Amino acid sequence: MSRKKFLVIIFLAFICLTSIVSYFAYYHHLHQYDSMIIRVSSRYNLDPMLVYSVIYEESYFKKDARSSAGAIGLMQVTPIIVKEWTRITSQDDLNKAFPLAIERSKNLTEEELLACPEINLQLGCWYLDHLMKRYGELKDPLPIVLASYNAGPSNGQRWQQLTEQGKKNISGKSYRKLYIGQIDFPETKKYVTSVLTRYISNNQNTDTTDKVSSVLDKE
Repeated sequence: MSRKKFLVIIFLAFICLTSIVSYFAYYHHLHQYDSMIIRVSSRYNLDPMLVYSVIYEESYFKKDARSSAGAIGLMQVTPIIVKEWTRITSQDDLNKAFPLAIERSKNLTEEELLACPEINLQLGCWYLDHLMKRYGELKDPLPIVLASYNAGPSNGQRWQQLTEQGKKNISGKSYRKLYIGQIDFPETKKYVTSVLTRYISNNQNTDTTDKVSSVLDKE
């Protein structure tokens, strides 16, 4: 075998190996929280696919993700969500509320606690469930739930009122399209559309909506 052919083979082998390593790194990144997503979302009677879709859009599974608005972690939990959780649950110490999620010898700050995947998922799913119950009387609550999660309930309700007014003047459009059309925050409109598109696609491409891993293979 000539030296040139040998170098070509080495180069192709290197490219192949690099591709395999990159694929498994990507695969691991998307799969690393599968079991946690299924377990926590089930606790709050949420579809794991919905939670997965929210996390994908919020942080792309980066546990240390931060936003300029102070949102932290996988589900980009904000201090406002923590305050709402404290008000409703009467628990004011995350260290005590989630002792199994952290080392017992540590007393972490709120920011450090929210960066913990388990605690972040618990609070994010709790808030999603809180919003689902709040708007549960609607035939299609997902648009306002996702808009409220991203931009706050006051904005979510404002767009809901505009949607109800619009229903009287516009026929032929679904409630979902009407609602999204009322969102005047470009970032929130993109967010709601992206999460719903991914969620619908995921549920259409799998027969077992409680198995997140079966969908991640398609990402």
